[in-house]
Amino acid sequence: MVRFYNVIELESQIKEISHQNIIKNDELIVPLLAIEIDITESKIYLVMPYFALGDLSGTIYNNFMKNQPFSERMVIQFLTKASLALSYLLSNNIVHRDVKSSNFLVTKHTHDELDCVLSDFGFATSVSNIQMVIDDSSCTMKYASPELIETEMSTFKGDVFSLGCTLFEMMSFDFNTMLWKVIEQDEIKAKLFIKERIHKNFSEYSTACVDLVLSMLEKDPNNRPDYESIIKIAKEHYC
Repeated sequence: MVRFYNVIELESQIKEISHQNIIKNDELIVPLLAIEIDITESKIYLVMPYFALGDLSGTIYNNFMKNQPFSERMVIQFLTKASLALSYLLSNNIVHRDVKSSNFLVTKHTHDELDCVLSDFGFATSVSNIQMVIDDSSCTMKYASPELIETEMSTFKGDVFSLGCTLFEMMSFDFNTMLWKVIEQDEIKAKLFIKERIHKNFSEYSTACVDLVLSMLEKDPNNRPDYESIIKIAKEHYC
């Protein structure tokens, strides 16, 4: 089920969304299996088609239960496609604001391939420019950025941090750590902690791959890469 809290402001923009790594707008807008409208709270609830493979959160947990780490190739596949989706939204002046593993629906999962589409625009908001600061108290705490916790303000770089948290979960099988809290306590120790957790789960992840994740988890949002930089690094090292 998808919640559109800003449906009035975003409706025209969302109808224009068309990207292979974002849930299709005929699955997002119309036709729908069911629509429930709550006029008093300006909310619309959309019931989406069934995705047999579930979401990425479930896929990560299933791999954990099988003691089957994701290959670096699959991690980079996911990162590239997720970054393309979020970059596309940003080019249309939309910030997702709720990037997490359960909001990526899995369309394909084999031993060496992982395809997902981004979903759930319940907290999405429109911005006038990509550097716009968002007054934002809406988030999923586990994936929240340090600046969001501290000031309830963020830019699209908050989504970059959340995507880094999703990659950490995928690579470490750590389902509980709130990285913003670890980073707030000691940023240097936090980087060592992240590396250790990832390599404890799968020692074959390259330094370049782990360093890319760490760059997305920088405490200062200005030091985090933008989506184009992430995609460029991924293509240079893995294509």
